[in-house]
Amino acid sequence: MRLEPIEGGRHILVDDRMLDWIAKRIPAMGEGYNWQMASAVGLVARGQIIAGMAVHTFLPHYKSCELTFAADTPKWATKQSIRALLRWPFVQLGCERITMIVASSNRSANRIAEGLGFKLEGVCRQGCRPDDAMIYGLLKSECPDWMGLR
Repeated sequence: MRLEPIEGGRHILVDDRMLDWIAKRIPAMGEGYNWQMASAVGLVARGQIIAGMAVHTFLPHYKSCELTFAADTPKWATKQSIRALLRWPFVQLGCERITMIVASSNRSANRIAEGLGFKLEGVCRQGCRPDDAMIYGLLKSECPDWMGLR
């Protein structure tokens, strides 16, 4: 387990147990999902985990991965926290592209993705059965300036 400080008294938690934390909050991800090729980081405030980000479907050759987020409160989503989490795949893993797949019924996650600059790239009908799956992509070159990635 490793804690890395970020702004606002929060920390990024690097710990293998984060995958379990995320899976417990996203039932579909916990139902037989193969986490063996995934890694995760968490966001800690006042000693409590408040959000987690799983990095999976990492394809080093293509500099691409998929992200899944889970949180106990929407208050986690500050610019500092988002910047710290998204730097993980872009900086530590060297990704040039990240993908998020969000159920069409998850309105808050769709708004967050679009607010961060992710572009809606497609829809898989019933991909998050019974909902459609919204496929979002974000290129490193498209990240907002406040993320400090360019």
